[in-house]
Order: sequence, then structure tokens, then C-alpha cells
Amino acid sequence: MDTHHTGRYPEAIKNHYKPAGFEARIEGVNMQFLAQRKSVPHDLLNIFAAPRKAVSVCRLSSLRHSAEEVIRKLRLTVVLVLMWMLSACTSVATPGATDESASEPAAPEFLDLFGSRPAIPTPEQILHLTSEQEQKFLEYFNRPQNQTVLPYLRVANYLFENTTNLQYDGVTLTAAQSLELNKGNCLSLALLTTALAKLVNVGISYQLVDSSPVFGMSEDLVKKEIHIKSVVYQLPAPGNSKTALRSLDRVVIDYFPSRQGRFISNLSANEFLAMYYLNIAGVALETQDYANAYWHLREALDYNPYDAAAWNTMGVVYRRIGEPAKAEEIYKFAIAHAENKLTLLKNYHLLLSSQGRIAEAAAIEEALHEINDPSPFHWYSLARESYEMKAYADALRYFDKALEMAPYLHEAHLGKAQSFYQLGYITEAELALKMAILNVDKESTRSVYEAKLMALEGAK
Repeated sequence: MDTHHTGRYPEAIKNHYKPAGFEARIEGVNMQFLAQRKSVPHDLLNIFAAPRKAVSVCRLSSLRHSAEEVIRKLRLTVVLVLMWMLSACTSVATPGATDESASEPAAPEFLDLFGSRPAIPTPEQILHLTSEQEQKFLEYFNRPQNQTVLPYLRVANYLFENTTNLQYDGVTLTAAQSLELNKGNCLSLALLTTALAKLVNVGISYQLVDSSPVFGMSEDLVKKEIHIKSVVYQLPAPGNSKTALRSLDRVVIDYFPSRQGRFISNLSANEFLAMYYLNIAGVALETQDYANAYWHLREALDYNPYDAAAWNTMGVVYRRIGEPAKAEEIYKFAIAHAENKLTLLKNYHLLLSSQGRIAEAAAIEEALHEINDPSPFHWYSLARESYEMKAYADALRYFDKALEMAPYLHEAHLGKAQSFYQLGYITEAELALKMAILNVDKESTRSVYEAKLMALEGAK
């Protein structure tokens, strides 16, 4: 194929994989966003199309564990999609700032450009169950034969028995809707678990988990999936201040489980609720309903005031309606406060670039490349986002950053192979794909990679 090259990198690739004249054309957004898994419309080469998982039916497995009996451990799987666009994360201050601007910025004031506040469901409405649903659950919960089972296990068992044929659905549903329709996405089904747990005074907490990311693109929004798990547990007895949970005192409820899930963090109740409003804002943003997106983001920020995802998305909303100055103010504030700044920094870079502020944009870009983020998954995510946007040289640089910290990450080696191929470097693509094969453990995935390698060798 005469458009492909082998041998040495061109100068632009050798210099940090950054091609001359590169210009980002797609705006970024980073938010927790529940949406049906979509295939990327520009997976240009079938031989490098990433393998995707079917998520149509919830397959449940159970395992009982307890000090007194073998207790069923419920695994229900739900997918949470994180919407990203050319994101960036760092704790570094904005380069090139003056002494005055380096001080901590004040919280931005919102511009009154979106009309009156629409009706937004309260947490009580989101978690509400119908009287029929409550009656059916309580009848099960209070059956004499179930009284020897701990309350949190009865909640888990009820979910197991009533969601066996659960259908994955990208629409964010309330607890009652999920139970009635027997479908939902990650957040919807976590809301259902919460509603049942609170009905019988069972404790519940939440875990954010990042599995091997699956990316999709809808117009100019790149989506990345993450997972949320609910943990139901026995509350301490009255007067007992003990709060530590033993593994035998809880059940993790995980919709659509992934073997490669990586724990990110625990979520507070407020952070969990904020994700609901953020999801609704994500849908509104996709449909260019900026007023609805704005008001739901305001609601999310009421529950989680320093949520990087919500602030970043708010910046995108203001930029989309032609208020770049307000978008910049929001980015600066969020960069100063948020723990995860990857998306914020990259979007701020895009804003500066769009305004022709080349020196400032270059400083942000350089800071981004020099970030000392210890998580290889952050860099891998940034690399995949760059790849989806056809910024293949940047993708290579970020894949390398991920591999510096986790050389065993076969997905990053595969990403390098894909990026090299798109840039026309077949020999380098073959070497990267061979590294992916060497580092993969799962036989079925190795077979896929080997098939890709054969196809690649045949394309020379």
C-alpha cells in the first residue's frame, strides 16, 4: 500500500509525536453520562477495530458468603458512560500566569441566559417506588422463611430474583421505571438498589470503577464508559459507633461485571446524586438543548460543588452558546479546584487555540505533556480520546506515557499499533501489536490480536 511508510519516524513524529500544523477541531467534554454503548463511526480499519462487548442482557451470577451460612453474592452489571473530549488532567498551575492571575480564582457567576429553571426531579422523586412495588418488595422482605437472612442480603437476593432478564438501556431511568420496565443503565439500577435499601434501613455506598475503556463518538462528543457499583451492608446497631465494614458484612452489586475493572474511588451520596443530573445534562448537550443542560448542571453542582466533570461541561455549554470569556473563567476556576484536571486543561487548550492565543495554548499543551499523573489509566484514556479524534501523533505520545507506568498494559500497545497504522508506519505498528500479544493474558483476546497481526502483515 503506497501510502504506508516503514523505517524511521518523520521529524514531526520523532519530536514527541506531534505533527506540524496540528489543529484540534473537536471540542471536549468530560462528564458522567449514561448512554447506550455506541460503536465509533470512524473505526476506519476493521483490522484494528477494538473488540466490543455485548451488553444486551444482564447476566447474573451469585455467591453466598457469611459467617453463619454460604450467602449469595450478587453481581448485576450496569454500564456508566463517561463522556470525554480531548481531555487533560494535572495539578499544575496554568503556565504563563501573572502573579495576580495565579491567585485562586473566585467561583464564577452564572450568566442569566437560559431562561427560567425547568421542573427538575428531586432525589425523593428519583428514588420513589410505587406503592405496588414497595408492597411486593416488603412482602418478600418480611416473609417468615427469610428472617434468618440478614437484611442487606435480602435486598441483594430480591434484586437477583427480580432482575434475571434485565435489559441494558441507555436511557437514565428512575428507580420505579427501572423496576417496572426491567431495564436500565448503571445509574438507573443503582438508584433502584438505593430505593430498596433505604426502604428497609439497609446501608448503601457506591464505588466508581474503570474497566478497559470502550469509546464511542456521537458527532463531536467522545464517550468513555466507566462502571458504578452499589455496596449494600448491615448498618451498625444503635449505640454502636463501629463503621468499618468487613468483607462478610456487605454485598457488592455490580451490573454487567467486567473482569478488568479498576477501582477509582468511593462516592458519597451527594456525588452519586450529582451524577444523575450530570447524565441528564449529557443527553441535553447531545441534542443541543443547552438550557436544559445548564440547569441540570447547576443541580449537579449543588450536590457536588467541585465536580470537575460538571464544571467542564458547563464550560462547554457556555462556549457553545458563544460566551468564550465565561467558559474560560469556568475552566480556570475548575482547574484550580478539581482533583482530576485532564479534561479541563485540554478543553482550555482548545479554547485558547480557537481564539488564536497560540503562546498561551502552547504553554498549556506543554504543561499537559509534562504532567506527573501516576495513573496509567488516565493517560490511556487521553490517548484513546486523541485517537478517536484522529490526533494519532498525540495518541502515541499519551500511550507511551501510560506504558512508562504500566508496560504490561496490552490495550496501550494495541493503541500504539492502531496509531502507527493510521500514520502509515506499518513496521512500527507490527512491533507494537507484537508487544500487545506478549502482554495479554486472556487467550481469546490474544487470538484477536494475532488475527489483527496476520491481517496487518498481509496488508504490506
